[in-house]
Amino acid sequence: MDIFSWGDILFNSNNIYIIKKYKSNAIYYINILEEYMEVKMKIENRNIFEWIDYPDLKSESPLFNFKRTIKGHTHHIVNGIFIAQTQL
Repeated sequence: MDIFSWGDILFNSNNIYIIKKYKSNAIYYINILEEYMEVKMKIENRNIFEWIDYPDLKSESPLFNFKRTIKGHTHHIVNGIFIAQTQL
């Protein structure tokens, strides 16, 4: 969830970010809301992936402890490491 490590920030306003992925043509469109973050990854204006990240706000490191929902699955990340995947 640490979007500042994803690439170069092209735009930032009111918790909306556009980031160009390092060494790639991919662009991330990010909307940070109060309890989660919506992300769309596009290449040449085509949607490649969309996901939602839910930080573990009880954790000391919510950027590294979170759940990511993508294509009907939830990925569980603890200390920045993928732990498990479950279906929605």
